[in-house]
Order: sequence, then structure tokens, then C-alpha cells
Amino acid sequence: MKKSSYWIIVLALSFLLVLVSTEYVNAQRYVEDDLESLEESTFEYVSKLNSEKFSALEGSPELGIALTTDVEPAGNRLDYHIDNEFRNFDFQNRTNPNNILVIFTLAKGDLTIAHSEEIQSFVAPLNEDIEMKKRIWRLIQEEKYDEAVIDISNYIYTNVEQAVNEKGWAKIYEDSALARQEEQRLREKKRNTYIFIAVSIGVFSIAVSFFYRQFISNKAKRHFYSHKILPKKLERDESFCQKEFDHWLKNRQKIYLFYKTEYEATRAMKHYFIHEFLPVKLAQFKAIKEEHKHLLMRSLNNQAISAYFIEHYFSEDKFSFISFTEILVEANDVSKAYCENLLSKLSTEISDFSLEEELLEDKWPMIPEYKQELYKITKEKIFCNHTNAEYLERYLLDGLSYEQMLDDLSNDIGAVIMDSLKNCPFHCRFK
Repeated sequence: MKKSSYWIIVLALSFLLVLVSTEYVNAQRYVEDDLESLEESTFEYVSKLNSEKFSALEGSPELGIALTTDVEPAGNRLDYHIDNEFRNFDFQNRTNPNNILVIFTLAKGDLTIAHSEEIQSFVAPLNEDIEMKKRIWRLIQEEKYDEAVIDISNYIYTNVEQAVNEKGWAKIYEDSALARQEEQRLREKKRNTYIFIAVSIGVFSIAVSFFYRQFISNKAKRHFYSHKILPKKLERDESFCQKEFDHWLKNRQKIYLFYKTEYEATRAMKHYFIHEFLPVKLAQFKAIKEEHKHLLMRSLNNQAISAYFIEHYFSEDKFSFISFTEILVEANDVSKAYCENLLSKLSTEISDFSLEEELLEDKWPMIPEYKQELYKITKEKIFCNHTNAEYLERYLLDGLSYEQMLDDLSNDIGAVIMDSLKNCPFHCRFK
């Protein structure tokens, strides 16, 4: 009899131990306490709240509580709880969209009610309840963790019960979907606003830059026309295009210092006339031979001849391209003949030219070779003078006759030889 009573007592104690253990496990599964600061009664309270009250509601929602010092180090991010279906909690139905998790993040002083997007319309306003959060955090700061957990648990239950009774989960889901759509619309609107602002700023910047460049261009153009140097004869010419000229002024404004001075504006006008307008104008004259046109353009590269031509062309109505070209052809023949005379005398002049005074004595044996170099360079110099219309300039502008030019031929050859001597490869060996 005693033995039978003993076994009955053992079985009863074992059953009681299993019952208590089961209750403790059930209590543990709804609360995660990283701080180890909660009493067992608080675990049991949250467990009973789930089993007795939340489970009786429509949709059987479950509540979990997490106390953590910091979200990131613990790997306890909110999206982990939501996306992984509240992975740290042994909910009876972990995929239930009605489940709610309250997370205390002590290091950040933050209290967050995590939820699925299906019940966003209901839970989102709870996260914005400032008075509730102040009340709960006051308890946390006083280290009344059990009271804080119980308070927030009751707060969640009261609001869930009210929402379920008044709306039902179907309406909550519908409102949440509409809220997500509204949030998406607002995000799109905000994004479009940013894009609009960015594009507007870009367009405005481009416009400001454009109008600024236009202002600078127009300012430069105003500078040019303020000097009143554009010849009337050029403006009246049918080949002259005002629009093209203004465009040319715009593109060259930096070269001519924005035409701030009359000197720069005049330089620009002369350049345009010689190198832009004149070739187009000459192309219209069929009576002028092509070789004579080339002669005219080559001669106008000489600054003195160019200045002479521009002065007379714009000041004399009867002065024409044809008449000036005829004068140039005659002057060019004189220049060519003079050049040939220089070359015919060059060999003799080089032979008679003394290099001994220009060289060290030990270099005298190289004199024949040096004279050949000097002859070659001087010959090229004479041709260059002819091409650059320097001899033509003497005849045309200095008023010298061909005979007068020949009288000075010896001096001219001597001057050319001395000038060429400076460019000889052996010039560094001179004294």
C-alpha cells in the first residue's frame, strides 16, 4: 500500500512539473528578453493574453514583445521580423498577417510596433501615438520593464479588439491596400516633383547661360558698331550679308578683345574684308583671270598693300577690283624682273663676299662649303620677298621706277646676304 502511494505521488509531481514546464515554454515563446530584466509573471501575462484574449478575436492575432539593447548588432532589424515572419517567436501561426510585434530598442530610445503590410492602416497610427510612447518610455527609464511590457500589451490588445469589432480584418486589409496605394502615389508625386525641380533648374541654368552669352555677344557687337568704322560702300554691296557678318563678329569677339577699342574693331573689319568678303566677291568677276585673282589675294597678305587697297577701295567710288588688279599685274612683272636681276648677280656677290672676318681662322678651310649654304639661303630669301610682294610694294607704294630699283640693286643684294647670314646653320661659329 505504501509502495503504491509512493508511485502515485511521483506521477503527480511529474505531471505537475510537465505542466509548469509547458506553461513556462508557452510564456517564453511570446517574449524575447535580451536584457534579462523581466519577471516570470510578465512572460506568463503576455502568454495568457495571447491564449485567452487575442486567440478569441477574429483572425486569432498574436502579440510578441522584444527587448533589445540595439537593433543592428543583435541582428534584430525590423524588416527581419516582418519579412521572416517573426522568426524569433514561436507563434502558433507565424504566417498570420494579423500578428504584431512590439520592439523596444533601448540604445536608441525607440519603441516600434512592427506589423505586416496587410494591417498597415490600423497599426501605423499606433506608431504615431506620442503620448503612449512617452508613457511607456517613462517606465523604461525608471527601469520598470515589467510594467512597461504589460502596459504596451494591454494597449495593443485594446486597439486590436476595437479595430476588429468596428471594422473587421477584411476592411482593415482593404484600407491598408488603399493606404499603400496612396503612399505610392505620394512617393511618385514627390519623385516627379524632384524631377521637375531638377529639370527646371537645369533648363533655367541653360537659359541663364544662353542669355548671358547672348548679352556678352550683343555687348561685343554694340562695342564694334559704336566705333562707326563699317564702310558704307561695304554695307551697300550686294555681296555683303549683315547677318553673316554679325555671326562672324560673334565668333571672333575674343580674338579682337570684344572690339572695345577702335583699333581692334578696325583690325577685325579689315580681316573680314580681305579673308571673308573679298574671296566671295572675286568669285563673281568672270572678267578677272584666276591667276590674277590669286595674285590679288597673295598681294593683299602684304600689310602695306592691304592697307593701301582698303583705304582707296572704300574712299574712292571709281576704285575697283579690276583696275587694281591691272595695276598689280604690271607691278608683279616688275617685281619678277627685279627678282631675276637679283638672282643673276647673287652668285658673283656671294663669291666676292668675305667670310674670313666672320669666322675663326681654323674654320677658313670650310668657307667654300659655307658660301654654298649662304647662297642657297639667300636665294630662298629673294624668292620669299617676291612672293610676299615686298618688291611689288616698293614699285607700287614707294613710287620707285624699275630703273631706280635697279640702281639700288647692289645695296639690296648686300642687305639680303647679311640678313640670310643670320639664318645660316654655321652662324653659331661666327665671332
